[in-house]
Amino acid sequence: MATFITSKAVGETISIYIKTSTGFFKYDHDGSNSAVIAHSVGKSTRRSLPVININGEFTLISCNSDGTVNGNITQLDLVNNQLTSLDVTSLSSVNKLSLAGQGFSNPITPSANDQIGTLENQIQDANQQKQQVQQVIQNFIGGNS
Repeated sequence: MATFITSKAVGETISIYIKTSTGFFKYDHDGSNSAVIAHSVGKSTRRSLPVININGEFTLISCNSDGTVNGNITQLDLVNNQLTSLDVTSLSSVNKLSLAGQGFSNPITPSANDQIGTLENQIQDANQQKQQVQQVIQNFIGGNS
């Protein structure tokens, strides 16, 4: 789950690219969930979402085809959406997160930046662990040939 606030005005749209582990997602804006949106598993999808609430808050949620919350957001691109706030504490499985905005920076709050830095460190650690496991497998295969 990812929650963010845009400073875009009511009537404008935000553009997101998202990929989930289930192939489905929904979003909450203005206090109600959208219909379930499908995308090809393994591929991200682009969606334009209308801003209909003056507070500009959106929550993106990975789910099953029936809307039951499940899975994880694995890629998220929120470029040029004029973000003023971002909560990434639930994005433990993300492997790509893009936030650049106009002028190549967003006015993200310091706490969100701290969370992004922590998340980037977690991604780096996971990638290092993955490489170590791959090396162990290669060594095992090579030793049993």
